[in-house]
Amino acid sequence: MTLRLPRAICTDFEQARSREWLCTNGLGGYAMGSVAGSLERSYHGLLIEAANPPLGRTLRLAKLDPEVTVHGITVGLDANVWDSGVVAPDGSKLLESFTWDRGVGTWTWLVQGARIRRRVTMVPGEHTTAVEWSLVGGAQSATLRLRALGSTRSHHHTSADGGPEPRIEAREAEVAVHVEGNSTLRLLHDGTAELGGDLYADFLLGKEKQRGLGSVDAHRRFADLTFTLEPGYVRGVLVTTESDPTPTLARAITAAQMRASQLSEQAPRVPRALAAAADQFVVERDGGKTVIAGYPWFGDWGRDTMIALEGLCLKTGRASVAADILRTFARYAVDGLLPNRFPSADEEPEYNTVDATMWFFRAAELTVAALPDEDADALVRDLVPVLDDVVAHHQNGTRYNIHVAEDGLVSAGADGVQLTWMDARYDGWVVTPRRGKPVEVNALWVHGLGVLSKFRQRLGLKTTDIDALAATARASLLRFWNPATGCLYDVLDGPDGDDAAIRPNQLMALALDSCPLSAEQRESAVRVAGRHLLTGMGMRSLTPYDDAYIGAYGGPAAERDPAYHQGTVWGWLIGPWARARRAVGDDPKDIRQDLAPLLDHTAHEAVIGSVSEIFTGDAPFAPRGAPAQAWSVAELICALAD
Repeated sequence: MTLRLPRAICTDFEQARSREWLCTNGLGGYAMGSVAGSLERSYHGLLIEAANPPLGRTLRLAKLDPEVTVHGITVGLDANVWDSGVVAPDGSKLLESFTWDRGVGTWTWLVQGARIRRRVTMVPGEHTTAVEWSLVGGAQSATLRLRALGSTRSHHHTSADGGPEPRIEAREAEVAVHVEGNSTLRLLHDGTAELGGDLYADFLLGKEKQRGLGSVDAHRRFADLTFTLEPGYVRGVLVTTESDPTPTLARAITAAQMRASQLSEQAPRVPRALAAAADQFVVERDGGKTVIAGYPWFGDWGRDTMIALEGLCLKTGRASVAADILRTFARYAVDGLLPNRFPSADEEPEYNTVDATMWFFRAAELTVAALPDEDADALVRDLVPVLDDVVAHHQNGTRYNIHVAEDGLVSAGADGVQLTWMDARYDGWVVTPRRGKPVEVNALWVHGLGVLSKFRQRLGLKTTDIDALAATARASLLRFWNPATGCLYDVLDGPDGDDAAIRPNQLMALALDSCPLSAEQRESAVRVAGRHLLTGMGMRSLTPYDDAYIGAYGGPAAERDPAYHQGTVWGWLIGPWARARRAVGDDPKDIRQDLAPLLDHTAHEAVIGSVSEIFTGDAPFAPRGAPAQAWSVAELICALAD
């Protein structure tokens, strides 16, 4: 399925700048930009290198700013926004179309009757971006000039001076950019090169300005590359930090498309664009596999990985990759907890999560079921000692006051920490602490004990103690039923008692086949959740009838963070919603209607071909947060595939 933006969007600068494209390489590196070609984020660039895969991400080349001469007329094809507010040039007026297909972005401009085409992709397994240009009709020749602009800095930050001063040298068909302490950036081209070094300052990054962050950036001009375009010939640049990149320019696009096609063939029930999007988040770590939670600013997070694993790997026919991911995280389990996130460089992982470990049980169950028997047995043998250790530490008590209470349920919480997925904190203030016994944590806990019991039986081990604990906890789950609201409490036994706020966390409990509620109770809870939380783009994080509800999301962190889980719509919640509806017997055709707006979003908004992290709680439910989020993609895949 080729995704094509309408001409009305392409030729409207404000609309074109708000749409983005994303290519990744499976190492944590990526290339990303706006459809208009304007730099809108500190994260926009043709090559962001993962210096310490999958993290340590460093901007190396911001753009190859294009200028074309046709029939004696010279125009810029991309747009640039300057701190003065001036947009110059604005090539969007000439942009006929943008398409996204199998990991390749394609732009087509109409200039003086001639059509100029650009295609961009990344090479899997390499820090290499291919930028291909061609003249596809309307003239016998055209002159293309590409201004290579870049800096060497963290992708999280802007630079007023273009970063460290590079040493630039020209070689045959190559421009090499050397910055001390970094790999050499190489521009492999089939044109002519004129070296630069001067500074282009005052780029205005519109997305960063909206987020209240540093929004004025500068880049150095490494070189100007000039090409003659003729019909039937492809010209362009391989942008790389590899000493010996595998493909030629001509073969890079084909290689990316072939990989995407193979992934799609493995997942015939998943839309091709979503199968390709799923692949973008699966990356290397320490010889194994992990999941980038979202682009462009997230790293690999334990909770997000475990939730997303089914959609990214199992529904796309890659159970062996899912097993690799589980083994990667199992190696980092400490004190009965999975890492919440892996920081950059040599810092220790953070373990401030109570639910990542619970999702681990569920991910293990689904992966084992998807593997051939021999591989499944091997994975069970590897994971049972880790899962046993999880249960033991929870029974004895572990970090952040995470422990099993007398009723068999898991209680958690400590001052100044946020332990569930509702993890917003601003300036030391935990917005949604959810201290006590969260509903989804305990539903997953009970389910996980059942999973461990089955795994132990598979290995011929005793299950008496696990089964007894599971029975006690399962009976205690009935306490979550709240007859006053007709749905489930969000948290039991918190500092202020039981929390009756109507939130989507109950959906995760309602969707599990181990849920002990009666059919009538489950039916009631699903209907209440639908009335309060369902929007055109998925589920709100809090009912709008709650005094704490915030329907807007935007501005600086002081405004964004308090709204994060207080009404904001989360894309990934469409999965639990669809499962809960299926669990109570709703018609699949009706459920699919709830998915249609998100499918349309993948084709026309934010990162084309992907799914955003969040949306505003109030209409028009505009996309916000990270524009490409792993669990959002994964849960939409699950909902569609099921």
